[in-house]
Amino acid sequence: MALSENDSGAPLLEGEVAVTLRCICQRCLEEMELGLHAQPKLFFGRADQLGEAAVAAGFEHCEPEPGITLRQLLEDEVLLSVPAFPVHERSEDCGALAARLAELEPAEGGEKSSSPFAVLAELKRKN
Repeated sequence: MALSENDSGAPLLEGEVAVTLRCICQRCLEEMELGLHAQPKLFFGRADQLGEAAVAAGFEHCEPEPGITLRQLLEDEVLLSVPAFPVHERSEDCGALAARLAELEPAEGGEKSSSPFAVLAELKRKN
């Protein structure tokens, strides 16, 4: 982490945070380790003090609530880097459950369709 000042004397925080998070893969529903990498670039001043050079460098204006700690700010930055649906990088890394699901055959009378909307269209045609 590096704390510095811009031309007008407003504080800038620039750093890098790397953590490993244990979570559930949304493809195979098994535990996995997810590497997260956040590079916060925060500007702590009035919005009008944020110069074009800071904006071009990727700094974001930040107005922390009174009493917030640096740790809480960094935790927020890491949480923002968590994907909405964490999955293994490669589908081949998924566990046995994903392989079994891929091998399942449709129930009697059921058909595999390329789209759930195709099933709805077929139901509408029958009515």
